Amino acid sequence: MPRIDGRHSADGLTDGVADLVARVAHAWTGPPAPPVRLLPRLVELDQLRSGHARDLVIGLEGNRLGTVVLDQRTDPGLLLIGDQESGKTATLRAIARQIVETNGDREAKLVIVDYRRGLLGEFDGPNLLAYVGSGAQLDFVVSEVATAMQGRLPGPGVTPAELRERSWWQGPELHVLVDDYELVAGMTNPLAPLLPYLAQARDVGLHLYVGRRAGGASRALLDPVLGAMRELNFPAVLLSAPRDEIQLLGLRPGPLPPGRGTLVHRRWGTVPVQLGRQAARTPV
Repeated sequence: MPRIDGRHSADGLTDGVADLVARVAHAWTGPPAPPVRLLPRLVELDQLRSGHARDLVIGLEGNRLGTVVLDQRTDPGLLLIGDQESGKTATLRAIARQIVETNGDREAKLVIVDYRRGLLGEFDGPNLLAYVGSGAQLDFVVSEVATAMQGRLPGPGVTPAELRERSWWQGPELHVLVDDYELVAGMTNPLAPLLPYLAQARDVGLHLYVGRRAGGASRALLDPVLGAMRELNFPAVLLSAPRDEIQLLGLRPGPLPPGRGTLVHRRWGTVPVQLGRQAARTPV
């Protein structure tokens, strides 16, 4: 029995183990064991961004408490799945702000798809290529984006050096952020014209960030766009979600505090994560 108080049964075992721990601690004269470090309930992104001038910082991971970043050059985007007020819109807002702050207006452009107006008024400068609040607008914008991506596909004359340096096309990186994806993709999906370019997103400068509510997400992952993001190993975070959903992203869903989730990433693996917070700005 894990006790040294002279008793040889499980009766009062909790007190017996506590007694054992107390005696060992009292007898030990060396340095104490370091405390177990846990993810905080609240993470301020501004405190994490030091030393990550070009990366998109999204939070802390729970295994090593390292800063989780998206590389603007190599990470093609992010998929967020969670309940209402779990942190999806706040994370998309923080990503878009960092894109604007770390790039000139000729280096990066934003396309914000925001049917519920959660990001309305946040971005109106030269980095904003389009703010889309309805399906009619989205059809036109996606058509223009697809045309631009078609022109960036490498042709037969592109050399290996140009492929390595991505120097066969000129123009800004294009970041498409879609909030409340469940409102966007219905019987038809206006984002479907982007599918042919997701596999080469890094080469053609295309990035796709999607936030979707958790209810019905298990069926929604059969959607061609979300399915392609999963097959192509886009980084993904499962936030708070109903227990009655089947596995999402290979994970068992359940209720979690705001911003807490599980990150699935090709570099980080599958780890707990606390997404960072940035206050919303007052619309102008």
